[in-house]
Amino acid sequence: DWTRSYGVTRPGGPPVTADTLFQAASISKPVTALVTMRLAQQKAIDLDVDIAAYLHGWTLPRDANVDGHLVTLRDLLTHTGGVTVHGFAGYAAGAPIPTRDQILNGQPPANSAAVGVDTAPGTLWRYAGGGYVVIRRVLEEVTGLPFAELARRTVLAPAEHRDLRAIDHAQ
Repeated sequence: DWTRSYGVTRPGGPPVTADTLFQAASISKPVTALVTMRLAQQKAIDLDVDIAAYLHGWTLPRDANVDGHLVTLRDLLTHTGGVTVHGFAGYAAGAPIPTRDQILNGQPPANSAAVGVDTAPGTLWRYAGGGYVVIRRVLEEVTGLPFAELARRTVLAPAEHRDLRAIDHAQ
């Protein structure tokens, strides 16, 4: 019904408007987590199996001190997998966008380091956006669907069909 904008797009930049685009960033993590939980509920994946069982053609690199430790989807979802790459800077409009695997491998045009494991899983909580890119790869390999389509089918489309007004009235 209405939109109000505050601030500027960057220091010294133009004002934010209703049409200003922002990086989605971590707001995609709850969707990723819900897709993962739906697939676990359907028994398509197991949250407590080493992710190596699901990955074909790519291996999550591990430092020698953590080689042999299992990394599970549960670890990745809870940021306890010992995975590197805290977050991602994003890309300017019109700049080349890396593929998922370029991000995982830290290859251009990715602007982040490669994702790997440098700490024994389960020993430390450390925010790791890189772990969610690994989850995405697992989900795509298990289902054979691009993540956007998988999210649409399992989370977004079903949410569109819920009568959210009933939830509002119940509160």
